[in-house]
Amino acid sequence: MTTALTDLSPDALANALEANMAKQFAYFRRSPRAVVDESPDLLRFLCGIPIPEYNGVIGARFARESTPDALRGRIDAVVASFAERRQPFLWWVGSSSTPADLRLHLAAVGLASLGEGPGMATDLEALDTRHVGPPGPSIVPVADERTLQDWVGAGRRRLWRAGVHPAGPL
Repeated sequence: MTTALTDLSPDALANALEANMAKQFAYFRRSPRAVVDESPDLLRFLCGIPIPEYNGVIGARFARESTPDALRGRIDAVVASFAERRQPFLWWVGSSSTPADLRLHLAAVGLASLGEGPGMATDLEALDTRHVGPPGPSIVPVADERTLQDWVGAGRRRLWRAGVHPAGPL
């Protein structure tokens, strides 16, 4: 997003958060190991890392006139692309995803919903910068093997709690 969001309605914020995630995942194309496909109906990304959050689909906007068989065929093809590479993946369904019952179509091919994910947004014009965050936790760059392991471990533990079990030790 190149400009500040002025519409702070819940729908606009949800759409902006989803668009931000799509941009983040599209950035993976900078890796020589990654495959990022942006098509008119979705963004698919595979990083070759066997952790679901590094492989997935976001921004699905299937044509409203798609027949159920055509939609099923497209979903099957996308799911098969991950299976062929033996990569776990997440299919992110956001407020802008279509059709409105996409979750049902994904469940029909065996994909389970992990529920709603959190998102954060704030009005930067109204932000009181004197109080940046609570005391205690800190945000630090991942600059060495130890902090990388801490970051990866925290993400993997969250996945285990959600019932997703990536290969390898935590």
